[in-house]
Amino acid sequence: MVAGLIGGNATATHQDPRLPTPVRIKCTLSALANVWLGHTQWFDALRDRNIILAGSSGDIRAAIAMLGTNRYLATLDAATT
Repeated sequence: MVAGLIGGNATATHQDPRLPTPVRIKCTLSALANVWLGHTQWFDALRDRNIILAGSSGDIRAAIAMLGTNRYLATLDAATT
């Protein structure tokens, strides 16, 4: 999957659409879901190249902040402990 993020909007394709975007994300849907669900940390997914981000460092940081993790994750973790 290749995703492009432009101003908070995302497009996902199986092939690179060659459109200008600040950040491109190359990963499997499961790799992105594992980060979002908290099973994997962003640092680990990027280090292991399960998720590849291309763009300026500021745009990449903004994309990670926008995608983040499931906002209910802390609530779910607290309920199970």
